Amino acid sequence: MKKIILIASLVIALTSFLVYFSTHNKKLETYNAVGNFSLVDSQNNEFTAEKLKEKVWIADFIFTSCQGPCPLMTQKLARLHKDFKDRDDLAIVTVTVDPETDTPEVLQSYADKYEADINKWHFLTGERENIRKLMMDELKLGFAENIMFHSDRIVLIDKKFNVRGYYSGSEKDGVKKLKRDLSLLLK
Repeated sequence: MKKIILIASLVIALTSFLVYFSTHNKKLETYNAVGNFSLVDSQNNEFTAEKLKEKVWIADFIFTSCQGPCPLMTQKLARLHKDFKDRDDLAIVTVTVDPETDTPEVLQSYADKYEADINKWHFLTGERENIRKLMMDELKLGFAENIMFHSDRIVLIDKKFNVRGYYSGSEKDGVKKLKRDLSLLLK
């Protein structure tokens, strides 16, 4: 009987080790590198990629009048923002795909609605072509020239400006996976 208990204990210990090792030593894919961009933040200041230097950052694209997935994505990012509020090496970047409507003032009101610390969660607008370039050319999101047909994907970018993951903003486990991978990058 002691032998069976010993073998069972060893099996449990080995299984626990393998589960721990596989979840804590996961390697993230490295996709393309993100280049420089220039947009305008909710305070009507220029916002360039330089402001994200030495930070892990998350990017998504929304428009404030959206009645579909945008509010859901923003709610999920608001929870993530609160979970990581003490991290100075993390930024969230939310970019509008409707720059004609989503002025800096409108974006500030939207940020306030979600209790965003605008020093860590940046709401950006700008020229339509600059938004398109960031979304499609740099972050590889979207499939149509009209940026209003935006993806519900949230992008994780490391401190060296490499895209490390894409996550569904509308699927149940998308942000859960993002949070797990974000924790890996912040270690």
